Amino acid sequence: RRLLLKSPPHTARIPVFTELFPRACFIYIHRHPYEVFQSAANMAEKTYSMTYLDNPTDGQIQEFVLSQFELLFDEYVAARGRVPPGRLLEIRYEDFAQDP
Repeated sequence: RRLLLKSPPHTARIPVFTELFPRACFIYIHRHPYEVFQSAANMAEKTYSMTYLDNPTDGQIQEFVLSQFELLFDEYVAARGRVPPGRLLEIRYEDFAQDP
C-alpha cells in the first residue's frame, strides 16, 4: 500500500519525509503562481475564518498567502536535491490535467 499526501504545506517537509520514509517517491505539481495565489486566497477566505480570533483584512490575507507561497517554494527548492534519483517527478498542472 502507498500513502498519498496532498497538501501544500508538505512541500516544505521533504527532509522529514525522506527520513521517515526512505523509499518515498515525490510528485511536485506546479502551476502558474497567479493561479496558486487565487486558489490559496479562495481557500483562506472560505476556511481559515474559523481559526481567526479577529477578522483579517484582505491585505493581511494576501500577505499571508504570498509569504506562505514563498516559504514553501524556497524550502522545496532547497530540499529537492535530497530526494534520491528517480524518486521525484516535477510536472506542470496543465500537463497532468491533460494526461493523468
